[in-house]
Amino acid sequence: MKKIFALLLALSMVFVLAACGGSETAAGTWNAKLNLAEIAGEEMGDMADLFKDVNVDVVLDMKSDNTFTLTMDAASAMSALKDAVRAMVPQLLEQYNMTEDDLAAAGMSVDDLIDQVAGEMDISELTQTISGTYKDEKGSLTFTPSEGTSFKGTWSGKTLTVEEDSIKIEFTRK
Repeated sequence: MKKIFALLLALSMVFVLAACGGSETAAGTWNAKLNLAEIAGEEMGDMADLFKDVNVDVVLDMKSDNTFTLTMDAASAMSALKDAVRAMVPQLLEQYNMTEDDLAAAGMSVDDLIDQVAGEMDISELTQTISGTYKDEKGSLTFTPSEGTSFKGTWSGKTLTVEEDSIKIEFTRK
């Protein structure tokens, strides 16, 4: 009787472990930061330095029904963009042979200048949401948006990499 009980107990533990073990899926929420200088690439020329520390938050939400939503939030970059412009103000003032006092005499503060420059940089087009379906074949992902062209990715554990054209985004699982 003890042998039968021990066998039943061992079998039940095997089934419990098998049920808990399940296979990991790509479904879940993934987060990344996308650098503006990398997005714009060569198009930015001399301005690339301004954007080198400016990042856009990106969230990839992958559902178990194989649908996804990719959201880029440009508003998340505005604070870093203003900081980058602030760092350039002394250089710009020197370039134009001006001082902060000259700005004040013109009725403008450094903060006003920063707000004006940042306001002229329209990064709102970076705020977007893309949705569609995805296929996961052993860690190799194919994303098919509702509009636009498909793109590829790979994932393993807590890291997911999406590549489209020359842009590579590294996500981590939330």
